[in-house]
Amino acid sequence: MKKIILTTAICLTQIATFSQGLHVTDDKLDKQVLAVSLNGPAMATVEMQKELLLDDAQYVQVTQLNQDRYEQLEKAADTFAQDPIQRSRAMRDINLENDKALRQVLTQTQLRYFLELEGRQNARFVTENDK
Repeated sequence: MKKIILTTAICLTQIATFSQGLHVTDDKLDKQVLAVSLNGPAMATVEMQKELLLDDAQYVQVTQLNQDRYEQLEKAADTFAQDPIQRSRAMRDINLENDKALRQVLTQTQLRYFLELEGRQNARFVTENDK
């Protein structure tokens, strides 16, 4: 019994020690974004530039798409402030339309990675279910 407890304690200590050495992979990007005063669309564009390795043409198009998306999201939030269900639907539709527009700008790999970053890994939802 003592061996089991001792082994468990050693394993937990090693796991805790290992966890201390881990670091967030985008710390440098976070520091860059925090160091500069950026609004929502600009921050999203900078992050996409760094994470997706956009070329100059993609960067220009993504900048405009992000600006349009954030304006639409703000308008939807104001319009449906009293109806959270309708607001959620409007925001989902805005994001879906933005994803469809991004499909024309980004490569398939970049789009898939973007959706992972956004927490929407289901790329099939965007690429195969056109209205």
